[in-house]
Amino acid sequence: FFLSLEDPLMKMFAGPTTLKLLSRLGMKEGDAIEHPMLSKAVGRAQRKVEERNFLIRKNILEYDEVMDHQRHEFYGTRQQILEGRNIKGLIFDHLEQASADAAWRYFDPMYPATCIAEWVREHMSVSLEPTRLKLDDREDLHDGIRRLAHEEAMSILKVSIGEFLSEAIDLGDGKIVERDESADDWQGLADWMNAHFGTALTAEELVGQDRRSLIEHMEVAAEEAIEKVDLGPLDVFLVEDYPKRELAMWVSTRFGIEFSVDRLLDAFGADEASAIVLETAHELYKQREIVYPIDFVIDMTTAAMQGDPAKAIAQFCAWAKSRYELDWTPDTMPTTDPREIRIKLIEAARTWDATKIADRAARVIAEVGEDMEAVDGWLRTSMSAALTVEEREEFANDPAGVLADRIRSVMRVEVSQLEQWILLQILDSSWKEHLHQMDQLRESIGYRSFSQRDPRIEFKREGAVLFDDMLVAIRDKVTDLVFKARLQPQVRQAPSQEQSPATPQAPPKPAASPEQEAERLAVAAVAAAASKGQRVSTGGRRKASAAAVATGVVGRNEPCPCGSGKKYKKCCGAN
Repeated sequence: FFLSLEDPLMKMFAGPTTLKLLSRLGMKEGDAIEHPMLSKAVGRAQRKVEERNFLIRKNILEYDEVMDHQRHEFYGTRQQILEGRNIKGLIFDHLEQASADAAWRYFDPMYPATCIAEWVREHMSVSLEPTRLKLDDREDLHDGIRRLAHEEAMSILKVSIGEFLSEAIDLGDGKIVERDESADDWQGLADWMNAHFGTALTAEELVGQDRRSLIEHMEVAAEEAIEKVDLGPLDVFLVEDYPKRELAMWVSTRFGIEFSVDRLLDAFGADEASAIVLETAHELYKQREIVYPIDFVIDMTTAAMQGDPAKAIAQFCAWAKSRYELDWTPDTMPTTDPREIRIKLIEAARTWDATKIADRAARVIAEVGEDMEAVDGWLRTSMSAALTVEEREEFANDPAGVLADRIRSVMRVEVSQLEQWILLQILDSSWKEHLHQMDQLRESIGYRSFSQRDPRIEFKREGAVLFDDMLVAIRDKVTDLVFKARLQPQVRQAPSQEQSPATPQAPPKPAASPEQEAERLAVAAVAAAASKGQRVSTGGRRKASAAAVATGVVGRNEPCPCGSGKKYKKCCGAN
């Protein structure tokens, strides 16, 4: 084959000078230059380029090895969430780790001293080592803080004064460069003192003093400012049960409840405190599994009643029967007060423990037999659910047990959907931020070679740290939202019919009072839209997913909520 001198490979060995030389020798464009020596040179060049490219690819793979490991772990967790496998266990893994970390942090013997050192840094602009603070006596603590703050202030002054005032430089052999007084920033020095220590110095007070007198003057001003600081607020850190109060406040903030410190007073050590917090989490989670589906259903029905109240009430009654076997009809509902309905539903939900669920499964097996398709048909008809692939594989071994597990999962499907939504939102946003940080790290890690460090090893170490930080952030966000977040159902309103100009407009109705509005919220929810994996067909048309109905956000490729059977992007989304 022929290789052009303008090929990038040849430009590495024959530049513009070679082309000019060949032109002078009478060579024209298109003339062939053939010589065995030249062919060997081209071969050697190709081998060098391939070796260079191989090293580049190898280097890229070594950097990508870090991300490959992180991708496997992250997407493995994400796939588990998408499939809905053991989401409750994943939630409690986060809760357990967060509770243990909080307990160990607050029960650390140095925690009060660390808080005091942080307070001193914020209010006195000096940094103290927590290990140097003695918390046995209040007066000794205050005296020690002022003494240490004064020492630290003196060190800061001696180091920082050179940033504003020039100094004479001794070059040796008797040669001295005099200080440049024109470069002195007296006003900047006064402003820095006032901002850092809270003094009231002016530039006129400082100008003209020699270095020793100036430092002494500033030391006196800083000491006076330190003496004026009120250390009374530090007394709260000296209370014996301060760490326990902080942990109780952490639980109240994260779990969204009123957690009394009295439950922690008998805790001895971080392990016992963590066990108490985790026990509280289990209690709260159990309560949420009972209450949240009912609240969600009430919200769904409230939204649905704006379009067709009769249909919404009928669907609610069907939901109550399938979920708790309550024989309610629109005409025989026990009350029209939504608050009383909520109380009755919660009372009914509390009775559905493991024993009652097992009894219901046994009754169904006795009624329809141990035929898997018959049981699946009962689930579809009675609970708008179906057996999963895993449950079908286990059905032959324990039909009643598999059915009981399926009923139990259906009774908390709203909670599972909420947890899936929370976890996916947090994971996806955190992963995007992590990828951005890894890109920034990769762009800057090469500078580590200036300090005789291998950039690849440094990238692996820093990347692992960033990944661990991401996992901690995910854990904290999940802990903060799992007991407080809720989905707000939204129902698409049917478009109003256009009226001709000749048609008189009906006068607007007065706004309903809170009492009247409460009466309208009489019922609970649309079971079809709330149940996971449910499919309701009307005339062969597909319904929008429960997540789309609940959040009001429809994906481009999801069925259009208007019921046309088309994808959203081909129907209402096209507008």
